[in-house]
Amino acid sequence: MGSPEDELERSSDETQHPVTLSQSFWLADSTVTQALWKVVMGDNPSTFKDSEQNPVENVSWEGAQRFIQAIQDLMPNLPLRLPTEAEWEYACRAGTTTPFSFGKNITL
Repeated sequence: MGSPEDELERSSDETQHPVTLSQSFWLADSTVTQALWKVVMGDNPSTFKDSEQNPVENVSWEGAQRFIQAIQDLMPNLPLRLPTEAEWEYACRAGTTTPFSFGKNITL
């Protein structure tokens, strides 16, 4: 976890170190759409509302927690949560030491 010293835009607090994830986890492969948020929460906090199929944005951590709780109230056997920082970084880097799972740069 963390980034190598030569990674662009690296912060000084990103010392690379090993982390062991003790439980398996699953990340959803799609975003929460504005339409889903509206059905569950009754509103749409997004700034960009040109399509309800777009991802919901402009949501705080607290708002995400309220959304998760609302989903769990509707479906009590569905264990939802946000990923830990270590889980998120592992998923993004996909076991590599590069900024992205596919290498050091985003290219067109």
